[in-house]
Amino acid sequence: MSQTASSQSDKVTVSGEHEPNVTNTAASQRPQLLYVGVVFLIAIGMLVGILYSQNHKKKPQTVTAVCSSTFIKQSNSILQQPDTDNLGRLANTVEATKNYAQDPNCLYIVTLYYAAIGDKTQAASSLKATKAVYNANTGFSTSFSPPASLTYLESVVHAALTTTDNMQSTVESQL
Repeated sequence: MSQTASSQSDKVTVSGEHEPNVTNTAASQRPQLLYVGVVFLIAIGMLVGILYSQNHKKKPQTVTAVCSSTFIKQSNSILQQPDTDNLGRLANTVEATKNYAQDPNCLYIVTLYYAAIGDKTQAASSLKATKAVYNANTGFSTSFSPPASLTYLESVVHAALTTTDNMQSTVESQL
């Protein structure tokens, strides 16, 4: 028996034997390969989606302590006085501190100042920023005297906004 190489492929055939029908076998495997490929792509897509969502989950926000307990204790006497000049200096000190906007205690002081001077735009903005970084589980520093609370801060800002609006209405009605 002699072996010859086929010109159409690299297969060696034995003379007198029938070559198996490779074409039909390859055609029948195509749908299986297509199915495996689609499943593989779906699995890869799901894996990418899971990894993406894990990396982009909102991480728990940690409270940055910028305004220390010592600073807050020293500020208590100013916070209890109706003196807006001293409160303004205190607020300026806080606002000059790096990352003060990440500390709800710092923002509490700044918000009280803006409410005290009747700056309703800044008071509302500071209150919103305070709420954004405030964590109900940790609350405000226990160094505030009287104790700080978000409810109190909201009422002070609301009163300042209402008072400012009432004063403006009174002035406008007198003109």
